Amino acid sequence: MKQYNESSVMKIATILNFFFALLGILTAALAKSTSVLFDGLYSFISTLFTLTSLKIVKLVTRADTKDFPFGFGSFEPFFIIIRTTVMLIMNTALLCTAVFSIMSGGNQVEVSFILIYSVISVGGCAFVTVMLRKISRQQHSALLAAEYRSWLNDTLLSLSVLIAFLIMMIMRKTTLAPYAVYVDPAVTIILVLFLIPTLVSQFIANIRELLVAAAPEEIQQELEKIVRSYVEKNDFKGFEIYSTKRGRNLYMVIYVFLKDDNTMVRKVDKIRKDMILTIKRYWKYSDIDIVFTANPDWIPLSVPGSGPRDSSG
Repeated sequence: MKQYNESSVMKIATILNFFFALLGILTAALAKSTSVLFDGLYSFISTLFTLTSLKIVKLVTRADTKDFPFGFGSFEPFFIIIRTTVMLIMNTALLCTAVFSIMSGGNQVEVSFILIYSVISVGGCAFVTVMLRKISRQQHSALLAAEYRSWLNDTLLSLSVLIAFLIMMIMRKTTLAPYAVYVDPAVTIILVLFLIPTLVSQFIANIRELLVAAAPEEIQQELEKIVRSYVEKNDFKGFEIYSTKRGRNLYMVIYVFLKDDNTMVRKVDKIRKDMILTIKRYWKYSDIDIVFTANPDWIPLSVPGSGPRDSSG
């Protein structure tokens, strides 16, 4: 099976997206259509943010630094919040334009331009969507899977525009002709109302991540399942997990409670408590986790982006 370079696929998808964006905006200008303008602007903004997201992906996979000791995971939800905010502003502006158009008596558009654009857009977007779906499944790439969903959304938008203007052509040849001028703004309103709930949901989810809210319930359950197996296997007293998710990075603190009254453990607990109290006196609002270890080899494995080392090499 042929393997594809993830970065190359993203670049090709970005170039094609930019082409459809320019085609949509040009068609909207010629046909005076707000719904086609919506489709074109959606593609254009997606292109700009896809280019930026490639930089963000490289950033969040970097090792931590002195200035960012907890890594760069927060940049991902921060970027998505900016992207979603821009999309919401664009949607709101187009929604207001469409409502004003209906109140002003509708919008007369040049259907022939739109039909040519819609056929090209639907066919091209559908082809890219199918290819991205195939490659993302082949490579198990979350980045390509996200790009696939974006193209699927774009395909559905273009298909909606095509169907709407086919209906408009039919209406113009019937007694419903006077109402055909309302099709374009009506389609814009429907498309905006279709996308806004998804954008709002995405905005809230990433705000939660940026504010270091608890990880999603399904992740917490999976973590509990993993830790519980070790606790039961080693006959420990119990455990407590604190987890949060920022972008693709998952952060957690796991406390495991021992049954035995181990003198050394009690001594280390006393030292830890004294250290925490001293730090709290310096900075009251501190979230502190102090780990004592005799073998520091495991520490690099605990940070985002690392994994088990290959012992065979």
